[in-house]
Amino acid sequence: MPHMPASSALQRFRVVDLTQVRAGPTACRQLADWGADVIQVQMPEHMRGDDTLGG
Repeated sequence: MPHMPASSALQRFRVVDLTQVRAGPTACRQLADWGADVIQVQMPEHMRGDDTLGG
């Protein structure tokens, strides 16, 4: 389902999200809510470690 932004204030911006835990994804979601085009890049499964302590 496509994301429907609550605002178009940041519509002209594209953000590359390289974050993994805590505040990073929250901040990128907020930017998307404000209209930015957010591209999330995730680490491949075989390179992921244990995220129990915040990555």
